[in-house]
Amino acid sequence: REFVEKVGRPPRYGDVDTIASGQIAGEDEAARRSLRLVVLDTDLLSTVIYSHHYFGDCPFWVEEAAGALLRASELTPEDPDVHLNLGNVRHAQGRLDDAHDQHRRCLELARELGINFIDTAPAYGSSEQRIGELLPDRHDWVVMTKVGEIFEHGRSRFDFSYPYTVQTVEQSLRTLRTDYLDCVLIHSDGDDLRIFDEAGAVDALHELKRRG
Repeated sequence: REFVEKVGRPPRYGDVDTIASGQIAGEDEAARRSLRLVVLDTDLLSTVIYSHHYFGDCPFWVEEAAGALLRASELTPEDPDVHLNLGNVRHAQGRLDDAHDQHRRCLELARELGINFIDTAPAYGSSEQRIGELLPDRHDWVVMTKVGEIFEHGRSRFDFSYPYTVQTVEQSLRTLRTDYLDCVLIHSDGDDLRIFDEAGAVDALHELKRRG
């Protein structure tokens, strides 16, 4: 995402080396600054998945580096407490609107690589709809969505009220074609304390959890 914003065009296969190198540099910098824990929104496995999905191939060194980092972390995809994440912003942007088979293959490849955690949101365009239509074996996946952000006409706006939070979760359940969500996050606008202290989103999520 940062690369696309910087160059102002969709990525090409020749850009994968640069994107992967930037990912590694970003992770190293985050680790250097961290006291104990680093939480990654993306990692090299994401780069491998997207490269195969969009270009049908991935530079060998990127795949090797992703595998080495996973092994070094002492985590394995087979560990039931480890859920590797496939984000879905790019699935939502309409680049392959009529190519459901390509999106399905992307999900299949993710599962083969041990990725079983889907990160989506209503603000990610048609992401939830596509996941609801294509996701195989729902119980084999951890699905996380978000509340709070509405993305329309190229701009974000936010609503953290109790009614809108409930409405958003109920709509996500319908769109994802599931009767439960594994995780729901508040898609913050940056003013976290106000959201916790004044908005109704937190109370709404507690109530929805209580209802099951």
